[in-house]
Amino acid sequence: MPLSIQEMVSTVKNDKYKELSEMVQRQLERGIFDYTECNVFGTGVEQEQRGYQPMGQDDAKNIAETLKTVPLTKLFKEFLAKSSSTGISGAAYLIPTKIYQIMQEYATIPDIINDVSMTVIPADQIPGATLTVDIAQGGSYKPKVFSSGGKIPEEEIAYVHATLDFTQPWGVNFNIGNDLIEDSQFNLIEQHIRMAGTEMGQYSTEQILAVMALTTDGDGTLNTTATGADTTTLTDISEAISKNEVDQFTPDRLLCCDHVVMDALMGDNTLSPYAINYHDNAVKLSPDFMCLGLQWIRCNSTSLWTEGAHTGGEASGMPTNCISYVFSKGYGYLSGRKRWLRIENYSNPVEDLVGAVVSARQDTVSVYDDSVCKVSET
Repeated sequence: MPLSIQEMVSTVKNDKYKELSEMVQRQLERGIFDYTECNVFGTGVEQEQRGYQPMGQDDAKNIAETLKTVPLTKLFKEFLAKSSSTGISGAAYLIPTKIYQIMQEYATIPDIINDVSMTVIPADQIPGATLTVDIAQGGSYKPKVFSSGGKIPEEEIAYVHATLDFTQPWGVNFNIGNDLIEDSQFNLIEQHIRMAGTEMGQYSTEQILAVMALTTDGDGTLNTTATGADTTTLTDISEAISKNEVDQFTPDRLLCCDHVVMDALMGDNTLSPYAINYHDNAVKLSPDFMCLGLQWIRCNSTSLWTEGAHTGGEASGMPTNCISYVFSKGYGYLSGRKRWLRIENYSNPVEDLVGAVVSARQDTVSVYDDSVCKVSET
């Protein structure tokens, strides 16, 4: 059931949630808001480690769902209207929660980390600045026949090691000026926050694609295949599938740009029996679109294509030299995140946005390199 702003404030300030709000307050006094570390719902890593009871399920659900529908502008006005009353503290906790909610929503759109990673290790499972992962070499595990009641022969497991490195933080400035605050241009402020979230999601994707381009961290060797000139067909994709299957991996994902989607689906009739209604599906392409047994992940990062020559005076050229990846999600890549979408240089929910930045730490490694095939246009 939707709540009013005052009802949300009253819930956050309720005595039974006092420990949660006090912990958020201490975080804000340090000039940061890290939702994954602690939040008004009590689901933060530090709160769990300290044994704090999270907010009641119904209260948390009502606040979270109401915040999705309440414009940030309205929260800002509530904060300023109550700046000299006891209502301020609750509103001060809701504003950064709403900001995080906006950034998370817009960062998720371009961010491929969950689409390509077998898992994303959360902050509470990353004790230090680095994390070394043991990867059993292919063929290390072999079933053995043994007699009933007998001992199964022991395996001599060989490992390779990949290290996730979180020592290098990165982030983006909200780029909110004093004039926006002074003129109460809250709609423009929200737009800056949306753009910051989008840029964080895009940068995350660029980091992951840099790892995918090499795929050298784990066991095995990256498979590769080349297509014809600036065209990727279903036949090329099926060849990539075969190369991974030779290495005993059955791929289930294809990461590619939209130009490849149109090339493959609209320009290649040779495998049409395997792409049921593929022309129709190209028109209504959905996020869970599947073809040739692969879920297609659409990503328009410039790391996956090069802008072609301009002809006829148009503003931009067509994508060329496109790169795609056919891989098995359960074996290809492993990621970890610390400090995702942390707001820094921030304590006052309005004025401090002028100097605030959003930051993160993450890394990705390849696990079984031969579960991936890189498809490159020539």
